[in-house]
Amino acid sequence: MQYLIPGQNTKLENPIITLRVEGSLGVKWLCLVFDEQQQIIHGHCSGINQSNEVTWLVQPFELADNVNKIKFIAYSDQPLASTAGQLTVLYTDTLADQPLFEVKAELANRSESLLIVSELYRHHDKWKVRSVCQGFNEGIAQLEKQYNISVERTAENPHQQTQKVQPVVSKRLSTAAEQHTNPILNTITEDDFLITLSWKDKLNPHDPINNVLDFGPVNDLRIGAFYELRNGQRGLVQSYGEAQGSYYGVPYIQAISNEDQRIQQLQLNTQYWHKSYRILVYCFILEGLSQWNKLGASIDFNNLDQIRISSYRCDQPLCAVAMIERVEQQYKLTPLIEFFDSLVAMDQAYGWQLPWYSQQENPE
Repeated sequence: MQYLIPGQNTKLENPIITLRVEGSLGVKWLCLVFDEQQQIIHGHCSGINQSNEVTWLVQPFELADNVNKIKFIAYSDQPLASTAGQLTVLYTDTLADQPLFEVKAELANRSESLLIVSELYRHHDKWKVRSVCQGFNEGIAQLEKQYNISVERTAENPHQQTQKVQPVVSKRLSTAAEQHTNPILNTITEDDFLITLSWKDKLNPHDPINNVLDFGPVNDLRIGAFYELRNGQRGLVQSYGEAQGSYYGVPYIQAISNEDQRIQQLQLNTQYWHKSYRILVYCFILEGLSQWNKLGASIDFNNLDQIRISSYRCDQPLCAVAMIERVEQQYKLTPLIEFFDSLVAMDQAYGWQLPWYSQQENPE
């Protein structure tokens, strides 16, 4: 791994990189994308996506031609030195899972409350990484004034969120915009409650990721759920392996997999809905890795609501899609879209406390 000192730059030749930032709980991070005139580009930019508050996935050679520079910025309501001793930006080769570059900003004796720690920039059709480590004493207000932006508005862009990746929900036309973050309340009927995973018919054969990694959505995409009943019983069902559940018996959820008919589905028996408490719906990739956004994957809930998995993640095979909670004879659907390395990690995040034989256990 190469360590970059302030002002130093180096070539970037990797097709996909993961960029992770480190500071402290009092430090916020922001990503700004600039064009050749050093004007900020608003809206989503293909080739860059923020996976969570400290991680970005970047494909430099898939960025639009008008993208010239990407700055990674740390800021706080008070001098950064009062909340952290140093700030770090770590660049990793996503496919090889190997660290590439590290940019470290020491904060001792510094007074800035905002610091541009590192940047990616275009140079003669190539991309470079630079250690910047320069900032403003006046903090975010000076940045907003200099670039005529509102950080609150900018953070709504999918590749610049300071929160987890937000899902895109469609099918309910009257509330499509509100469902971007808000729970959805629907009535349970006597018909089966069907939760269906779907995806694109074909992947791009010229995509370098699909040439490097052995992946086929028909064979490798699966659906599953953590469940909790009113009596406290907990477990999981999924459309792979032996834990496929039961429609007429506990947990009254059955996972269906039919590769010939392209069906990956959870069937909930609504006659026993009164015994349910909550269900965490997830999907996962069995073998190989492919970027979720290129799969066109989505989860359909009873033909009423649909959640698209439109993230650029390609390093974590498990996606928590939504939480379903029983509200008498209704259900509350809350979109999640968070990514994990294993079922164990997802369990820990949502507090299911299932018994695991291995701390690294993945869907099997």
